[in-house]
Amino acid sequence: MIDIEVCIMQSDYTVRSFGMKVVKDISVSGLYSLLINLGHICQDVTYGMSVFGDRIKMDAVLRENDRFELSLPLPSDPMQRRRKLALKRKNK
Repeated sequence: MIDIEVCIMQSDYTVRSFGMKVVKDISVSGLYSLLINLGHICQDVTYGMSVFGDRIKMDAVLRENDRFELSLPLPSDPMQRRRKLALKRKNK
C-alpha cells in the first residue's frame, strides 16, 4: 500500500483534498474507477487529470506521496475573455 493525496475540484471551483492508501502500482485509470466507486466523483463529469500540476495519461502508474489532481474545465477560455475585453475597450 502507498499513500497519495487526492485533490478534486468541485463544481463551485473549490478544491477538496484528502489522503488515501491505495495498492502499489495503481494506474490513473484504476484510481479514477476507485474514486467513482467510492462516490468521491461523478462519472458524468469530465475531469482534467494531473500529478503535481503535470498532465498525466490514464495508463500512468502513481507512486508514493504523489498528489493526484482532478480539475474541471474553466467556464470560459481566458484568451477569449481578454480578446472581448480588448475589443470592448477599443470600441469605446
